[in-house]
Amino acid sequence: MGKEFLSCRNVLWILVFCGFAINYMLRINMNLAIVAMIIPRAKAAAVAQCSAVYIVSPDHSKNKSTDLSLFSTSSIVPNSSLEQLFDWDEYDQGLALGAYYWLHWLSQLPGGLLARRYGTKTVFGLGNFVVAILGLSIPFVTHYHLYALVTVRVLQGLISGVMWPAMHDMTAKWIPQNERSKFVSAYMGSSIGAAITYPLCALIINLFNWEAAFYITSLLAIIWYCFWYFLVFDSPNIHPRISQAEQKYILEHTAGTVQTSSREKVPWKEILLSGPLWITAIGHWGGAWGFLTFMTQAPSYFNFVHGWNLKATGLFSGLPHILRMIVSYTYSIFSDWLLRTNRMSLKNVRKLANLVTSGGGAILTLGLAFSGCQPTLAILFMMTGTAVNGAVSAGTLANLVDLSPNFASVLLGLSGLLTGISGFISPLVVGILTNHKQTVEQWRLVFIIATANLAISAIVYTIWGTSDVQPWNESKELLSCRQTLWLLVFTGCIINYMLKFSLNLAIVAMVVPRAKSPTTSQCTSGNSSSLTTFTVTVENPLLSQNISYTDRFNWTEYEQGMVLGAFFWTYWATHVLGGLLAQHYGTKLIFGGANFIACIIVVLIPVTIKYHLYAFLALRVLQGAVMGVVLPSMNVMTAKWIPPTERSKFVSAYMGGTVGTSLTYLICAIIIHYFNWETAFYTMSVAGTIWYCFWLYCAYDSPQQHPRISKAELKYILENTPPIVKNSKEQPIPWRHILTSGPFWIAVFSHWGATWGFYTLLTQSPSYFSFIHGWDINMTGLISGAPHIPLMIFSYTFAIFCDWLLKNNKMTRTGVRKLAMFIATILQACFIVGLSLSGCHSNFAVFFMLCGTITNGAISSATLANFVDLSPNYSSILFGICGLIANGAGALSPTIVGILTNGNQTIESWRIVFLITAANLTCSGILYLIWGTGEEQPWNNLYANDDEQGEELQKLKQEPTETTEKCDTVDEKKLKKEKEANGLK
Repeated sequence: MGKEFLSCRNVLWILVFCGFAINYMLRINMNLAIVAMIIPRAKAAAVAQCSAVYIVSPDHSKNKSTDLSLFSTSSIVPNSSLEQLFDWDEYDQGLALGAYYWLHWLSQLPGGLLARRYGTKTVFGLGNFVVAILGLSIPFVTHYHLYALVTVRVLQGLISGVMWPAMHDMTAKWIPQNERSKFVSAYMGSSIGAAITYPLCALIINLFNWEAAFYITSLLAIIWYCFWYFLVFDSPNIHPRISQAEQKYILEHTAGTVQTSSREKVPWKEILLSGPLWITAIGHWGGAWGFLTFMTQAPSYFNFVHGWNLKATGLFSGLPHILRMIVSYTYSIFSDWLLRTNRMSLKNVRKLANLVTSGGGAILTLGLAFSGCQPTLAILFMMTGTAVNGAVSAGTLANLVDLSPNFASVLLGLSGLLTGISGFISPLVVGILTNHKQTVEQWRLVFIIATANLAISAIVYTIWGTSDVQPWNESKELLSCRQTLWLLVFTGCIINYMLKFSLNLAIVAMVVPRAKSPTTSQCTSGNSSSLTTFTVTVENPLLSQNISYTDRFNWTEYEQGMVLGAFFWTYWATHVLGGLLAQHYGTKLIFGGANFIACIIVVLIPVTIKYHLYAFLALRVLQGAVMGVVLPSMNVMTAKWIPPTERSKFVSAYMGGTVGTSLTYLICAIIIHYFNWETAFYTMSVAGTIWYCFWLYCAYDSPQQHPRISKAELKYILENTPPIVKNSKEQPIPWRHILTSGPFWIAVFSHWGATWGFYTLLTQSPSYFSFIHGWDINMTGLISGAPHIPLMIFSYTFAIFCDWLLKNNKMTRTGVRKLAMFIATILQACFIVGLSLSGCHSNFAVFFMLCGTITNGAISSATLANFVDLSPNYSSILFGICGLIANGAGALSPTIVGILTNGNQTIESWRIVFLITAANLTCSGILYLIWGTGEEQPWNNLYANDDEQGEELQKLKQEPTETTEKCDTVDEKKLKKEKEANGLK
């Protein structure tokens, strides 16, 4: 049998090398083509001086005159007529060049995650292929509009961002440690791609036109993808043509550091807190800044400062990248030799390589900064400065694999997230510094900034860098499934309230401003507090800055009350339906689907509202009906996932709505100020759609259905959660017992007061501070949104305290619920009474409004958790009925405010509003303190329990435990301690 000509690793090196070459050809073809795409401008004085110095210099004798044709200042090829060129200034050119990097950094981390899940073959290969397809469209979109070109470049950068991190996953699986420096040199195929692109594009543009440059580079990428698709495989285990000897060698030399499973959970906390990772990222930052500055700006620098033509610009911009590849390959072989012969430790090999890359690069870039009009020195420093960057393949690039072979792609993604920012900052800095000022002095500043970045990176990595495999390379569970569920419910409630209350602030910018009443003027002019003084100085011009009166609506206070309250007309009516739907179809479908449908409805608001007020009211009614099912449906999932001693803390996730409220006020104020009120609704809808994608993938209706839950967590939940009645249409609901249950109705009417108080402060704060205290939209949004984040913090910490009281038997469950209810109602009522009596004292008004809103956070440990206590099996139905009654407060409150303040925006009218609110809170609190209970009701278990839960638990008990209690999590340890305390085996 003949000897193998190329090993699979050699073939992989060649294809990776070509892939990165293609990647950079698609990335930087614009860098040179843009010189031929724009209308030539008159050179600045410094440019003319450099050109003249070069031509008449004594060093250039008459026999050198033939060289002038190469460096002729004519930068536009004859094939390009003025009609085909674009009148872009330096800022526009900076946009076109830098747009690629605007989102390039954002997809670095997803690239690493996608590679772990779907493999490098798919992510890396398809990334190049899709970018090539987009490259084919560049000539068409450029002729359409500059911003269309910018959009395509942004998409190219976003997609291409996944490729570098994806490659590290394959490197870790295929390449032993003592070969990594040489293999990672294949990444420097990007240099050859850059080197080929400049002269190739120059030739193509001279022979044809600038459009052809994009067609040819994209065609080369498609050809490369065909070879990649048939010859590359994600690991040696699945390669159909690899020899047994090579496969054995790879597996033996990568064993112990690489896990074969792609479903290992990423240890996010340990990675994000890893000092060695961020030191490596900082070490990589300077090299990236220096290299990208040379790569993207060299054509413009030599064209505008030295006055070279397209041929010379392409030639001398591309040559350094060939040298960079040669340096990378040879230096990587040298580094691997140092490791194999034990001449130097792995850590010192990486530090030496980074010192060459960043330290050497800093010195050479500084030389370029002071080369002035000396083209020979400029070429020398630019070429050597680019060439030494090749050592990065043996430095920080390889070090990311050293730190964690299992999560190398994730590390490069995070590193790229940071260093990729330099890719779009650098062109913007150059554009700002050189806009209409293409002088030697301005370019000197550009290169000095690059030098500073390189030097800092070299110093930081040399002092603190390391290459030791990190302890978290062997993955451990970061978040339990219950914690993940808490985050999803929390963010889901944020989205829910953002969609629900975006109108509350937007309406201030939607209606025609009315003259302030005498009382309002009195508050604005007579209040001496510093807070009011500030608001007066920035009064309402912000509202009219971007919105003309023709874009506003002449609604009375009564009509505004109708618009705000229409949501609640049907919101309360679908609460019971939400509980029933969740019982039959699961919380995942109802909670997630309702939020998503609400996103679609909110997108339609700007169109509908301009059609007719009643059409808008109908849409708000529909929105309320859809969103009414959301919160009641959540209790079904809570009962299945959360043990009783953790429910207060978990239900605090429902308070995500308060954070959503805070974010809504702040974000909407900014969006309306800089754009318009319509954009506020579009932004909320996009955010909700993104959340829904995560919900679909990560949330499951019960622990038994979750495909990625650990056995330890599943066992803990099943043993500590009361059995649930199986979701079946055949299982009857004990309606008579529910509807005649005293404890249930006590909880409902108690929840009424808390709801009235919360919705009054939530929906009316913007109008109150705008009409009474005369604040503008920015200040209104800030103060109205400020209390809701502290509310969430208070809710979460108080819930932890309540669970601690229960676990340690410091208080009964009923006592805990009553304590929470006292804070959420009686104490809140005291603060609202203070608000009603604050008059024109804005500082007092803000204080009482803040405290009143924050204390409502205790409701998550009161009636919200109490419904699950009373009946885990039917908690969603209980919450649905409660919403049917209690959320009527959300409909009544705005209506009453509209009636009381219609044409009468006075302190006295608002005092009545707040006193009515305080009365509702006080009555509800007293009612619950006397008759409320947290005990499970007898009718909860009228029917047979779900056998599925017991069967699943029995299976877990029969399975053998894993080696050395590997899955012995914190939950299991707690369970063992509880059993030992109770005398159980």
